Amino acid sequence: MMEHRELRKYLRDDNGQPWATVVSNEANSVGWAVCSPKEKFCKARGVMIARAREAKIGATSYSRVPVDRQEALSDAINYMLERSKKYFRETVEVSSYSSGYSRLSDALEALKP
Repeated sequence: MMEHRELRKYLRDDNGQPWATVVSNEANSVGWAVCSPKEKFCKARGVMIARAREAKIGATSYSRVPVDRQEALSDAINYMLERSKKYFRETVEVSSYSSGYSRLSDALEALKP
């Protein structure tokens, strides 16, 4: 059974206190959650909300995010998008000059009896 892989990033304020969660479970897919300044941050709740938001396509409205944190959140989302492309890469190039296979999965399939 394949283990579940997830990328996570927590944004922190100047005092080191987390205020947002950004997650990715597949390439080009990101979800995020921001804790209200009035509430205490909870990692489990942040991950749950971020995963739900990731499942919704086009859920990128920052209207309820405090203005002073919107840029940091946007930067973290863009960073996570780029990171997810590399981490969840589906094809791996084989660098053998004579194999003739362009993907590792094709080369492995050819080795099966």
